[in-house]
Amino acid sequence: MTPKFVPARDLRPMLARVLEGYHVFGPKLVGDQWRLSAVDPAQAELAPCRTAEPLKCLFFRAREDLGSCFGAENGPAAPKRAVVGVAACDLAALEVLDWVFLEGQVADPYYEAFRKNTVLIATDCVQPKDVCFCTFLGRAPYPSGGFDLALSAIDGGYVVEVGSERGGALVEGEWKKLSDATAQQLQARDRARAAVKQKVDEGAAKAGLKMAPDLQERVRTSRAQPIWERLAEKCVECAACNFICPTCHCFLLVDMEESQNFRRFKNWDACLYRGFAVEASGVNPRPRRAHRMHGRLEKKFDFVRTNTGQWGCVGCGRCIQACAGGIDLRQTLSELVAPGEGRNA
Repeated sequence: MTPKFVPARDLRPMLARVLEGYHVFGPKLVGDQWRLSAVDPAQAELAPCRTAEPLKCLFFRAREDLGSCFGAENGPAAPKRAVVGVAACDLAALEVLDWVFLEGQVADPYYEAFRKNTVLIATDCVQPKDVCFCTFLGRAPYPSGGFDLALSAIDGGYVVEVGSERGGALVEGEWKKLSDATAQQLQARDRARAAVKQKVDEGAAKAGLKMAPDLQERVRTSRAQPIWERLAEKCVECAACNFICPTCHCFLLVDMEESQNFRRFKNWDACLYRGFAVEASGVNPRPRRAHRMHGRLEKKFDFVRTNTGQWGCVGCGRCIQACAGGIDLRQTLSELVAPGEGRNA
């Protein structure tokens, strides 16, 4: 469908009309942080960058009640939902989560239900954070796929693109009311995107990031290198990097006693926890924190890459902001590419 232009004054009324009956989420400014929150579409805002929380928390929830194993359950409840203002890095992260939860022998019914019942309205980043490095990993700070609708801010309004049949059906009644985006408006969007991409490129370079054609191999074979022992001294095993990461997906099944029965919960788990890899025999293949730190990066930059063809990191920089020990993933990667140049030590 041909991209359209919606004047700024008309965007919220249009969203209110097309999202009537939906549970709507989007960015909300809380203090100096854009938080992913329930919002009124008539008051929806588009953040200048990704939210503090990853989008995954709406699909792979921190604690999922799976019900009673011996009771009559209705299965996952997934009302119609929409998320306004989704950043490109979070869309990219869903590609990894889809592979994990949908493309195995058995799809996760909860994740599947949430994905099928959630409309994604993406937006371009216009003020990326200084920790963002998506372009280093071949991504861009604007959406190129995986969305139902996309909104790109330009002077006077927004360029609107349809990215799926569901998105087209959503705005079908509105589409003919909108004017086609002009060549000048599309050029303005592309110039703005190029400027933001350059800013992210410059930030990545300033942080010392240098892509090596054998980055995957360097990460895979680095377990014995001293970098992990040094970083382990700074890590406090809080697992903030695991929980805030939009692609981390490990979970633990927990059974809780309930009268004569029990309920099962699926909780987020973290590969940096000492007990994460402990086997039933009591053996722990990753007994040292250094081993677990290497294992986390090996998963993102080797295992996921081997199995999906894409990096398991999307360059959102959330882990850098969340780390209590001041560990900077960009500096870790920089040192693996050019030993001695990292600054985590």
